[in-house]
Amino acid sequence: KVALLNWTQQKIDSRIRKRKWAKSLKEAVNKIDFSEILVLREFPLNGQQSLDMPIDDPVVAGMLNKGILYQLSSMGQMSREGMMMPVAINNLIADQITAEFLDLPRTEPNQNEIDKILNARPDWAKSVTARKANRWY
Repeated sequence: KVALLNWTQQKIDSRIRKRKWAKSLKEAVNKIDFSEILVLREFPLNGQQSLDMPIDDPVVAGMLNKGILYQLSSMGQMSREGMMMPVAINNLIADQITAEFLDLPRTEPNQNEIDKILNARPDWAKSVTARKANRWY
């Protein structure tokens, strides 16, 4: 009986911790700053659910620590932008990350809007894009 009670208590405690963590994660998203929004914009801009990002970048590292982003693998590669690892947006908050939340236009953007969005990208994202565009193969 004692083992059953301990097991039940552990399950209840686990559920309570998960709910509290999910609530704190959703609250963290509501307090997100503009540099973090720029990182999250990279997902729709690249049309991908996961991206290689420099986990040693202070903004990306902070988002990983908060649980907004999570690392998909321990395999990565060093580049001039930093230690690039595959990351994704936490599924618990994915529904909150809308075009409106990211301050992206809902309709087809005009050239002025496109330029403004592309110029606001994080430096590491601009560097990766430029490097990929300059490949010879």
